[in-house]
Amino acid sequence: RDIVAGVDLSFLGMDMTRTPNAVAFGETVDGVKSTGDLVAAIPYFITIVVVMGTAYYQQKQTMSRNTSSQPQPGQAVMKIFPFFFGFISFNMPAGLVVYFAASQIFRIGQQALIINLDEKKAATAALQAKEAKKSKPAAEPTQDSATGEATTNPPGPKPRPQGSKKK
Repeated sequence: RDIVAGVDLSFLGMDMTRTPNAVAFGETVDGVKSTGDLVAAIPYFITIVVVMGTAYYQQKQTMSRNTSSQPQPGQAVMKIFPFFFGFISFNMPAGLVVYFAASQIFRIGQQALIINLDEKKAATAALQAKEAKKSKPAAEPTQDSATGEATTNPPGPKPRPQGSKKK
């Protein structure tokens, strides 16, 4: 705390150097116990809820990209992870908790952008495939030399007669 002496490290009504636990239930500094204030701890608790909510949403967003129906080994851990983040945030300085929330919000935005770009790329590829299929030349009508009947040959290389060898 000597490094930050004289510097105001507050943001959104919170002292970034204090933990939510210390604000809510008091702390002992240099042998002196301070009393906690649950009302003053409300912004700290809101920040923890934001961290847990963004961790849950980020996990859900990442898992939605998995198209296999097989359960993934880490899926149970991923469901517990947001609660774990909330638990450790309760005992970390508020500045770190705000950092967790901000970085998760940016990761959610980045993942949404990547998902959106992938979907646009897939839609463009599907449209191009559909266009290519439409512009493919139609089958050519020909006459069978043996029977004299009209036949339709698909476009592309002509089939080789039986018994001929490729040189």
